[in-house]
Formats: sequence, structure tokens, C-alpha cells
Amino acid sequence: MNNTTIFILCTIVIYFYFFVYKKESMTNISEGDQNVIDRLMGFITVDTTFGDYINFLSSIKNTNLHIIDNEVFATFKSLKKRNNLTKKEIMNEMKLN
Repeated sequence: MNNTTIFILCTIVIYFYFFVYKKESMTNISEGDQNVIDRLMGFITVDTTFGDYINFLSSIKNTNLHIIDNEVFATFKSLKKRNNLTKKEIMNEMKLN
């Protein structure tokens, strides 16, 4: 390979890394809400019950009333079952964006 080919390949890799590869970011979220989101991501499993979910929200002193709902819990659980639960989904349900 010559230098031109290596340069083009490096440019393509850098482009994809910075502009195509998506990372979840929570820059406009308070530290308390970030904590709730991070802990929810780890807590929700396919075996979690609604009672466990409510007890968990109480134990972490959640103040966001939008996620204290059976439908929201069912949404989180189904997304987790399909491996599609993201921080963005939790933020949407918390009405933070």
C-alpha cells in the first residue's frame, strides 16, 4: 500500500469514529437524574416485577413522577428483553428532553 491509500483509510476511519459512531450523552441532565438513569439501566431485568421497581425507585429517592407508572415499567422491561433499553429511552420517559 502506498501513502495515499493509507491516508485515505485513516481519514475514513476517523470520520466514522467521530461522525457515525453514536455514543449516549447526558450533558444537559442534572447529576441526580443521571444517577437515577444509570441505576435504572442496571436494575431493570426481564425478571424484575413492578413491586420491585417501585421499591427500587423509593430506595434511590426518585423524584421524577413520570417513571412511577406501570406502563412505563412495562416499556422498560420489554425494551430490556429485546436488548434495546437505552439511557435515551429512560430520559424520554422521564420527560427530560
